[in-house]
Amino acid sequence: MATEDPIRAYLSARTALEGAERDVHRVIDPIQGIATKLEHWRNVRVSNVQVAFPVEVPLTNSINADHWPTALEVAEILKAWHDAAHELRNAWNRVPQDEQRGLQPPPDTT
Repeated sequence: MATEDPIRAYLSARTALEGAERDVHRVIDPIQGIATKLEHWRNVRVSNVQVAFPVEVPLTNSINADHWPTALEVAEILKAWHDAAHELRNAWNRVPQDEQRGLQPPPDTT
């Protein structure tokens, strides 16, 4: 059985971490947008829920409930990122030191 090339394994792990980071941002960016709107919560309504807001609450400052991730989704996406970061560190450590010189080191994941 052939051992996987450590450089290819590292580059693959790096690509996986970049994908996991994009996934995290796809989930947390809407949360951050919601938090920004809620700084002025007196003028915010939530759409796509079974709650009728008073007419004086402007429609223009609405948060779409369909865009909210669940706590489980947040947990799963964060765990996937941590797993990918762990695998990247391990893959980097398997690359012989003299071959690391030609590679971009992993980003700080702490």
